[in-house]
Amino acid sequence: MVAVARERIEILFRQAESASREGALEIADRDVRLARRIGTRYNLRLPSELRARFCRRCFHYLQEGVTSRTRLRQGRRVVTCLSCGRSYQRPYRAKRSRATSSPPLPGPLTEPIAVPVDELGEGEGEEGEELDEA
Repeated sequence: MVAVARERIEILFRQAESASREGALEIADRDVRLARRIGTRYNLRLPSELRARFCRRCFHYLQEGVTSRTRLRQGRRVVTCLSCGRSYQRPYRAKRSRATSSPPLPGPLTEPIAVPVDELGEGEGEEGEELDEA
C-alpha cells in the first residue's frame, strides 16, 4: 500500500503542475492537498523536491512567476508565496563555468599507456641508440 501511495502522490503532483500551467490554480491546490492527505494517512514523508513545490502555510501550489516569487540573495534562494506572504529560504550552489572547473583527475582512461622496453619491436629503439643488425 505504501508503494501505491507514493506513486499516487507523484501522479498528483504531476497533475498539479500541468493544471497550474493551464491556469487552473484551484485544481492544482486541490491536488496538493490530496497528495498531502495521502502522505499523512500512510505516514509517508514527501521528498524534498515535492515539499518545495507547495506553501506549507496555505498549501497552495507554487509556480514561479504566478503564485510565487523567487529571488537569489547571498547564496540563498528565497521563495515567497504570493497568497499568504510566507517566504522560504534554501541554500543554492551557483553553477561554475567550465573555465573555472578543475581538470579531471587522472584515471584509467586518461593516463598514457606505458609499454615495457622489451616489448618494443625492431627499429623502435631509444633515440641515439644503434641497433645491431645481425
